[in-house]
Amino acid sequence: MVRPGDISDRVELADHMIALSSDQFQEAAGVFVNGVLVGASADRQAVQEAHDAPLRALNPTGDPNVRASYRQQVELQQGLYFTDTLIDSSELIARLTGQAPIPLPGGETTVWNVLAETQKTVRINYTEEYEAAQEVIERTDLEWGTERVLREGVPGVRHVVADVVFINDIEVQQTVVEEIIEREPVARQVEVGVHSEYGVAGAPGDGSFIWPVPDYKAQSRGFITYGSYVYHRGLDITGAYGTPIYAADSGVVTFAGRDRGYNWSYGNFVEIDHGNGYTTLYGHMAAVATTQGAYVEKGQVIGYVGSTGRSTGNHCHFELMKNGVLQDPAKYVQRPPAQGSG
Repeated sequence: MVRPGDISDRVELADHMIALSSDQFQEAAGVFVNGVLVGASADRQAVQEAHDAPLRALNPTGDPNVRASYRQQVELQQGLYFTDTLIDSSELIARLTGQAPIPLPGGETTVWNVLAETQKTVRINYTEEYEAAQEVIERTDLEWGTERVLREGVPGVRHVVADVVFINDIEVQQTVVEEIIEREPVARQVEVGVHSEYGVAGAPGDGSFIWPVPDYKAQSRGFITYGSYVYHRGLDITGAYGTPIYAADSGVVTFAGRDRGYNWSYGNFVEIDHGNGYTTLYGHMAAVATTQGAYVEKGQVIGYVGSTGRSTGNHCHFELMKNGVLQDPAKYVQRPPAQGSG
């Protein structure tokens, strides 16, 4: 029978047994970084203070919503260490602050200011509105491009609890911890016409456009005007012969092929009506990959780069109109990083 206060756990009992059985061990504080022992010192208070000071500086008021930590796995472990391996606390602190080399397994060393790499995580609460996805009902008895609003949407409201990580007072990450829905959203509901002169089409374009030749970003000419006179009607995007050309937005193909009349200079070209006031044209194709009247989706291949018509080299001539008025396509599309040689 023993008093409860006299009972030790397994670790404490083992430490006591080792301490009593040998003078080769000593109570000390060891610091491990990512599982590697940086050093141990008998001056446990000095080591603890050096470990805690940078973290305390990140939260000097002790705000319970702020958690300070090291970006590396820095662990301070109190226990028994071989006496002949202990170093002075100033040497251990110098290793942790990059003022002395840290010994690594295998005999190598590194210099690393571990205690300077800190971060703080702030628990925040906020309320925000959010929209539900629009409900679209396609109607074959309505002309393509027609839209009727059946019900306006009502935003939902949710309360969010999130952890925001800051490094050097710069936000680097936000993680949602909890989300409480205070009001469910009501989706906006619309009817859209899908009947065109060519037959049934899909939904009109959304008004945002992708770069039509993603593998190439170089251009030989842009949109050029002299006063009210348009000298060059679009972008000339250079690319290797046969490079795919993609529809910049969804729509109905109003022309695909080679026009022997007024538009002969485009060579093989495709024109798309996006059903929302916008049209686009893609010229000088080596070959087209769609047909007049076809419905194409944004990102679908519609042809291949060539040099047909009035052209001096392989490229895609790209035009964009809004309500019948030519626009500078560079204001609507953004060049992607080059992946090809163009």
